[in-house]
Amino acid sequence: MLGLLGLIVLVILDLAFSAIQHYQVPLDGDISAIVVPAARYQHVLTDPLGLAAWRGEVYAAPNRFFSHYAMVAWCRAVPGALQNLDLKPIASVYGASALFKTGVQLALLVLLAGYAGGTLNIRRRTFWLAAVLLAPLFQTVGYQVQMGIIDRALTYNFFYALPLTMLLLLLWPFYAAARRGQPLRLSWGTTGLLLALALVVALSGAVATGVVSVLLPGLALWWAARHWRGAADGVTTRARQALAPLTSLPLRPVLVLVGLGALSLYSLWIGRQNSENASVAHVSLVARYGRLAQGLGYVLTGKLGLPLLILGAGCNLLLLRRWAGELSAAGGTTSAAFWTRAATALGVFTLAYLLLLPLGGYREYREYVVRYDTFLPITLGLCILFAGTAVELLRQLPTKRRQTYAAGLTTLVLLFVIADHRLTLRPAESNLAERAAMAQLAVASPTNKPVALPPGTRLMTWDDGADPAIAALNAELLYRWHVTARPVPYVPTAAANPRNLR
Repeated sequence: MLGLLGLIVLVILDLAFSAIQHYQVPLDGDISAIVVPAARYQHVLTDPLGLAAWRGEVYAAPNRFFSHYAMVAWCRAVPGALQNLDLKPIASVYGASALFKTGVQLALLVLLAGYAGGTLNIRRRTFWLAAVLLAPLFQTVGYQVQMGIIDRALTYNFFYALPLTMLLLLLWPFYAAARRGQPLRLSWGTTGLLLALALVVALSGAVATGVVSVLLPGLALWWAARHWRGAADGVTTRARQALAPLTSLPLRPVLVLVGLGALSLYSLWIGRQNSENASVAHVSLVARYGRLAQGLGYVLTGKLGLPLLILGAGCNLLLLRRWAGELSAAGGTTSAAFWTRAATALGVFTLAYLLLLPLGGYREYREYVVRYDTFLPITLGLCILFAGTAVELLRQLPTKRRQTYAAGLTTLVLLFVIADHRLTLRPAESNLAERAAMAQLAVASPTNKPVALPPGTRLMTWDDGADPAIAALNAELLYRWHVTARPVPYVPTAAANPRNLR
């Protein structure tokens, strides 16, 4: 097996590979509307707590202030900072995008490895072993449309991957204490920081708050059921004895969880005033559940990525149970029981989360309700389950069995590596045409005439560039990025081969 240095090198190489891929991806169609911003997104930037929505006003993204603010701050500041390092303006735009995606990927990889390996100590081999197993699961090309963790669209990473990264960070002290079987002790300073992080998570969109709305009630029910079963007979007696341990719970950890839950409920409440939910009325709740079933089929069967991940995690669990006797000699029975409970919890969470998903609204561009982005919390759970069970097997199996298992595991991981092997994206997937369009506008800056882009050119759009309002916002943003000397009007043309990056 590889030594610690070899594992570290593999992780660094994978991150560098991903960064090069991220640099080649075109920009999405929401960037200019959020960063300039468009009129519909100005309100959210002036009302961080969504108080106007609480008073009944309807406007765009009332519960997503921190995602909007982070995106505006990054996209305004980082391209200019890169230009100060002598990077050309167009290159600085894609460099800023690649830096953010790679940074979030690194943060997520570290946290997922911590959850899987049971430690965030980078001096521990188990941490790096988990990281090596997890790194190929970040797909930029291969299985991205089915199990994408880092979205190809820069915007979506501010609203999906980033909030979930912060939620994993917030929950880490609780998970680490539970994994060790020890009570959690927090200082008042740490409690305050976690509550501040809870506020940021709650007001960063619907995905993290949706996870919290399933996770915390689930934990509360599990805790109540556990103590109810251990109480004496009789409803009144059982209730009294089951609730008695509440008084012994540590105040500060409970305060953090209660605060997170309350803030998430507040976020979901003001999210009802989101003007972007207007299309909900056109698709009934019954129809949304029907489309959810279709979407789930597409997510699970569209490509091999998720089936392989589920198969790998399932096989690991079966092997942990089958070889429990041999693992017992290495002290591994406790870990096997932990991961069995974790798999059960993930299954219950998945069912509850998917059943609640249609209640969160409907978007025309997400026709079947569930898609790789809304499925992301489950994907992350599967990643942790897969890597965590694999690490346990690699650590505790006898040498002969470990060698056989490692060979099979390596084959599975290589399938993900091969699927995402393209270092250079195909022209239809890359930003080559978009960069050429920016260069054309830069050359035309001294003139006052609108520029007609070549047919099929996509410039910061989703499917095509036929919306003059978006073109005007794009022109303004390119000027702010110093790509052009002034906002250059251009005539957008429909894409010859439209692709929906969302």
